[in-house]
Amino acid sequence: AELYLRSGQPAEASAVLNRVAELGAQGRAPKVSEAQAHFLLGEAYLQTDELYSAKREFEIVIDRHEDEAFRPYGPKAASRLVDASLR
Repeated sequence: AELYLRSGQPAEASAVLNRVAELGAQGRAPKVSEAQAHFLLGEAYLQTDELYSAKREFEIVIDRHEDEAFRPYGPKAASRLVDASLR
């Protein structure tokens, strides 16, 4: 998914990342994968100017920052949330 994102294919990245986030919510994927999926979904939505969706994904990461898996993504998500809000 990250490769799709970095190669300018956010729609493809979003499809994979949504699936990982869904599996994480069901407890069928590691929490660290779920955390990364939400953060990268925010990035993918920023690339496609889906600002509301990007904000939602970054807020999920921020809201769950106390969870060890989400903690490393919290500061980056907060910064990107500000970026999305300023667009």
